[in-house]
Amino acid sequence: MVTVLLMALAVMPLTGLAQIKIAFTTPADAQRSGSYVWASTFAAELQKAGLEVIIYPSSTLGNEVVRTEQLLLGLLEVNITGSQEVEMFSDLYLGLELPFLFQSTEELFALTDDTDFLARVNATTRPSGMRVVDFVYGGGMTGLFTANTPVHRLEDLTELRLRAMNAQQLDFFLAWGCAGTQVAWEEVPQALQTGIADGYLNSPIIAVQFGHGGQLDYFTRLMLQASTRTVVMSEQWYQGLDGDTQKIVDHAIVQARKANHIWNASAELTEFQLLEDIGIEVITLSTHERERFRQKLLPLYQAIPAQVLNEITELVNQVREDQ
Repeated sequence: MVTVLLMALAVMPLTGLAQIKIAFTTPADAQRSGSYVWASTFAAELQKAGLEVIIYPSSTLGNEVVRTEQLLLGLLEVNITGSQEVEMFSDLYLGLELPFLFQSTEELFALTDDTDFLARVNATTRPSGMRVVDFVYGGGMTGLFTANTPVHRLEDLTELRLRAMNAQQLDFFLAWGCAGTQVAWEEVPQALQTGIADGYLNSPIIAVQFGHGGQLDYFTRLMLQASTRTVVMSEQWYQGLDGDTQKIVDHAIVQARKANHIWNASAELTEFQLLEDIGIEVITLSTHERERFRQKLLPLYQAIPAQVLNEITELVNQVREDQ
């Protein structure tokens, strides 16, 4: 069992090895946070082998940009972060974020488990000091949360200003005919309270995890993208481990992946009821209306280098052929 003292997992460390720090954005909640499920399982496996681990949830070590800097400097061993922190080093990873690319989370499971996608990504990230080891799933496919205004049609967005995680989401909102504003996740509650933002894109479970029920009223099921975070390790740290310890770490990754997949399957069965329990109405678009949202974003595919678009398309097609 993982015990918490600033999320500390203290055991007798292997001789000569410093504490292994794992950081992420979401709270330490085994029921509602896929990141915590992954991190706590990974930590428990290392703990069994005599390694000392400290888990830092809730952006305790800083926001995603700060944590990425720490990781690249070798000051943070393991980080669960957003895609934008990996896209800086991998064009192929940028292709993964294309809207409406995946039809389900199971397709993304297969991409990482049954293809060489991660190896291809690491070919460009590892020389920069970042090792991409896994995806953490945070519930069902991404949809749109809004306050006050229910979104049943594309036209319902016209008067809204939505929080954007990155430049890509700003492009989404422009294509849909509404305004966007980039806001760090840690500042989202204030943005919703003050009207700086009228909503955001995210997984259904997120509003439950972060207690946004009092600030949001609706969730529209766009099924835009798989809801994932990316697990990255310091390449400097990993390469500094001896062979036996690397095997321990690799085994812990496998176990953490299994635990997160199990958690995610359960979360997808319950997340809409959890939203309704905190006063958020779930809206299911008609097939016609969802297609209108999709068609507006298809031109964005042309912003991806042709080689990357072809590569990610071939991988996704491979996954579908094998299923």
